[in-house]
Amino acid sequence: MSSVSKVVWIRAALVLAAAIGLVHPFYYWTLYGGDGIIHLVYAANLLAGHPLQFNPGLPDSGETSVGFMLLLAGIMKAVGEAGVPYAVKGLSLLSLYLIAFQTWRIGAALGLGREWRAAAAIATLLLPGSVLNGMAGTENSLFAALVLVWLDCALRCGWFSQARASG
Repeated sequence: MSSVSKVVWIRAALVLAAAIGLVHPFYYWTLYGGDGIIHLVYAANLLAGHPLQFNPGLPDSGETSVGFMLLLAGIMKAVGEAGVPYAVKGLSLLSLYLIAFQTWRIGAALGLGREWRAAAAIATLLLPGSVLNGMAGTENSLFAALVLVWLDCALRCGWFSQARASG
């Protein structure tokens, strides 16, 4: 196999994997359970005047992500209780795509070649466990995307190299 045809096959495989990766999160679109439901209950109870109470009148420490609960309460206030799961699904989907994009950018900042960056970015959309967690109505994909945005910014502004030079 010539090197040109090898490159063509690699790129074709990456395009196919990217197409599958872009639609893969939709497989989990109807899934909403576990911690995602717990966050919804805490947000609804917060708006009803029962902060940090899964069962109204019984304060507890079961909410593990107060920031996400506050975000959900804000969304709930804006779109109503019935619209929150759809808004969270959209936010989760955008977060998964942002994770892939940031993986691409961080790979570039680290000097990886185009095909390796693409493979790494696509892999983030093909890992079933990660995509499932990202689409289950929890804060995981949103917080991961925000961490990767921060890491990308830190790499591009030279924050790590400045810390190493001064240390």
